Amino acid sequence: MSPLALVGVGAFLVAGGVVGVRMLWLYARTRRSPELLLGLGLLGSGAVGVALEIAVRQTHQVGEDSPWAMFALTLVPDYLGAASLALFGWRVFLGRERWGTGVAILVVLGLAGCATGELLSGQWVHYLDGKTSSGPWIPLGLAMRGLVPALLSALALRSHRMMRRRMRIGLAEPLVANRVLLWGVATLCSALAHAVATVHRCLHGAPMEAHLWAVGLVSLAGLLAAGALALAFFPPRAYERWVESRR
Repeated sequence: MSPLALVGVGAFLVAGGVVGVRMLWLYARTRRSPELLLGLGLLGSGAVGVALEIAVRQTHQVGEDSPWAMFALTLVPDYLGAASLALFGWRVFLGRERWGTGVAILVVLGLAGCATGELLSGQWVHYLDGKTSSGPWIPLGLAMRGLVPALLSALALRSHRMMRRRMRIGLAEPLVANRVLLWGVATLCSALAHAVATVHRCLHGAPMEAHLWAVGLVSLAGLLAAGALALAFFPPRAYERWVESRR
């Protein structure tokens, strides 16, 4: 990975990993599903998934005959993380909507279908060996995993808009509304990064390292997402006072 990509992607992985661990620690105390789903989602789609991918690259020779166990160690955490985030969005934002359950089921089934397609096609090895991929499964898998943060962002921004209306009559807290907004920004940036990766795979069939425009866009999205996550879950006191002052 190029130094430019490391800046943004690394910042996002660190922020997501810290928040994910914090959510799992909170789940150990509360035993509530949103904390568990969010923690598993951020870790699976971020730090844990990337760490396992790096470990496989360093310890195994990747080729067309690579065992399925490599797939399980590299892409399965990412898919499980995306499924956890989708269920988190359903649990938090759509728990009272009848159609929300149907959407959550469709997203999870779509993720399972893309994971199966990537596995059976054998194209998944090109995430690891850097060679040009062919066929639709890698772009479809990237797009499906990118759909999850896009939906989360839409739900969060929709919820923030409703909370702003309630704030005017004192029925919503500014800090809570601001954290929902920041979560929406973070997931939107993640969705944009997936969109860039998907478009690049469709155009070139290869990893992004060879093209500065793609690396730069993903790095910028990662930096913005990391900043939004940090403010949402670890806001400085000065920032909280600023948000409160705008009540």
